[in-house]
Amino acid sequence: MECSHTKGSTYRQMYWYQQLPAQNMKQIVLTTSYSPHEYEQGFNKEKFPAQKKDAETGSLTVNKLQPQESGVYFCAVIDPPTCVQHVSPCRDKEEDKDIMIRNLSRIILLLLCFSDVSLSKDVHQDPPSILGKPQSPATISCNHSISAYYTILWYQKPIGVSTLKLIGYVYYTSVTLEDEFKDHFRVSGDGSKESELHVQKLQPEDSSSYYCAASRHSDSLEVSPLQKPSVVIQRIIPP
Repeated sequence: MECSHTKGSTYRQMYWYQQLPAQNMKQIVLTTSYSPHEYEQGFNKEKFPAQKKDAETGSLTVNKLQPQESGVYFCAVIDPPTCVQHVSPCRDKEEDKDIMIRNLSRIILLLLCFSDVSLSKDVHQDPPSILGKPQSPATISCNHSISAYYTILWYQKPIGVSTLKLIGYVYYTSVTLEDEFKDHFRVSGDGSKESELHVQKLQPEDSSSYYCAASRHSDSLEVSPLQKPSVVIQRIIPP
């Protein structure tokens, strides 16, 4: 899996994550081009070798892939703080977390086909990020070209939370929204090809990563294709 960004050479730390079906997100490894990679417990370089030759690119390999390892794999980049005592304060952890989440990059979901793992496919979302003002509207688009996938689902991942919340989905042109999102969000489109998520009036609590997934079914337990965290509504700017 390849990951690249255009944020500049100061964004030199690259994180790789894994999210298996029905499980929380796990960090696999922190990589840089200038120091040894730092693997989290349960992961190692023999199974998950990573490469990082420069600040803007990196890759992760899963050796001897097993069906149970099908899931969402993604990268994030961060501009680590440089602290000089008595000269400039460091960013706090929450700000770093916000920067890292805002730079979530390419996601690949490996699909199970019977007992085999098939090639990955992409679901595309736009725009990459939104910086809005309170009470202003926002729209996120998602499209796919996967045959026989008739449902697009939308998820929200608030900053600092490891789990995804289902906002709603569109099956063909029939829309279903979860109760807690009905007053604030709207979903439109055709699940067989494209959908839009509309935030009616932005609020600070809407600062989150938003994912879409394409599926054969509307049952979220059977979502088998891909998820992509394309859009992050950043910290809302006060008027």
